[in-house]
Amino acid sequence: MSLTDGMTAAATEEKIRPDLDGFLESLKIIWKQGDVRPTSAPKPKQKRERRRPDPLITVTEDLREWFEQEPWRTGRELLDRLQSERPGEYPNALLRTMQRRLETWRSEQAHGMICGSSAQPLLRSTDPVGSAAQPAGTPNNEVPAAPLPGIF
Repeated sequence: MSLTDGMTAAATEEKIRPDLDGFLESLKIIWKQGDVRPTSAPKPKQKRERRRPDPLITVTEDLREWFEQEPWRTGRELLDRLQSERPGEYPNALLRTMQRRLETWRSEQAHGMICGSSAQPLLRSTDPVGSAAQPAGTPNNEVPAAPLPGIF
């Protein structure tokens, strides 16, 4: 059976023409959306490395220790403490550097708390949640596996 069996050329053209007209109409506005190919996106730039030596390298361990003891302290407070312990060595211009350092440490701490690799657990409890209502035969509140319909 061929495409022309039972159809005239005019009928075939009428069937194809609405699709073609719709496509041509969409060309009027589709150029505004930009190129949608995945290769058309620019490649992400590599993160720029440090251009100057770290001005806080000699006191990073002290700062980290202060941060771990009192994580609610601001960058300004830590810089003030550093300036009081080592007067004249660390100017106020390092405030933004200190804030970036704290941001990184807080992010690491939050990631550790969420992913479970921190020293302090988020939930301290001697009883597992829901242990009183745990049905027999399901250790650690595991839900019994049920086969999915249509797969097995």
